[in-house]
Amino acid sequence: MDLPFYHEHPEIMTLETEVVESRPGRIMLAASPFFPGGGGQLADRGTIRFAKGEAPVTGFERIDGKVWALLADEQEVHGKIEAAVDVPFRRMMTQMHTYTHILNACVHRSFNGALVTGV
Repeated sequence: MDLPFYHEHPEIMTLETEVVESRPGRIMLAASPFFPGGGGQLADRGTIRFAKGEAPVTGFERIDGKVWALLADEQEVHGKIEAAVDVPFRRMMTQMHTYTHILNACVHRSFNGALVTGV
């Protein structure tokens, strides 16, 4: 099984890649530095830069096992692009995720197996 690009290269925050498929307001990338969320961790934020400008990435959607990046407006993007992760947000989310694991271990030990659920 191939790992997603962001798993194999977590240090790469800006990536030149291509749009594999485009629909108004969403694109599927050949490779993506973005973590699309999951496992209790929020998705990355970032920007797509392309020939005609740039668009903020507002989220991600999984359809038929493929990940679509959702854009801030309904434009269609094609060809080569630059995908840039919002580094301060990523750093904050990874730190919070790690802190939650530490908190969960403390709660589990101190409160008879209780867990932090994120609710």
